[in-house]
Amino acid sequence: MLYTKDNTVKEQRDITIEVTSRTNAFGAETDFTYTVSNPTHAQLTAAGWTPYLSEKENAVERYISAALARSASLTDAEALDYRPLLPQWDTYIGGSLRQGQCVSYGGRPWRVRQDIPAVLENQAPGVETAALYERIDEEHEGTAQDPIPYEPPMEILSGKYYTEGGILYLCTRDSGTALTHTLAQLVGLYVETAPENPAEQ
Repeated sequence: MLYTKDNTVKEQRDITIEVTSRTNAFGAETDFTYTVSNPTHAQLTAAGWTPYLSEKENAVERYISAALARSASLTDAEALDYRPLLPQWDTYIGGSLRQGQCVSYGGRPWRVRQDIPAVLENQAPGVETAALYERIDEEHEGTAQDPIPYEPPMEILSGKYYTEGGILYLCTRDSGTALTHTLAQLVGLYVETAPENPAEQ
């Protein structure tokens, strides 16, 4: 597939990008940069590359993007399917967003949790703005066999299994809002550590 950036067009397999991670190979919290060859679509869009389309395809894409920008009724599955076409969050800076709208930021889809009359440049989707935005992730059943990867900010639901740092947790009560703490910090409040094989308990 072809991608374009800064008036350059390349095949996906020929693109090399640099990615910065907050966790190194040993799990320590530290910023480090590494090179990725043949990056994924999400990695490419996060690095500023966009799919290279014909004029007709671009016209169709613009039409769909405009419709998605106005919609406040997309399901999570639809937001994930249309991820490349979701409007970029930074295009709303200085404008407004309605509760339920979906935007793209950092290569990921986010849902607006409440009406935002004025979108501020220093309030991008993330842990610090969990009251405003909630990240939309791939569907998981939330069972012990298919737990939901926990990555704040995230709302958690009672009876669902979550995993973080290789540890399995069972949610004991609905959080009711997106949480910003680690699950380890929430043991006894919203979760409990689950046995390695819950079915045997």
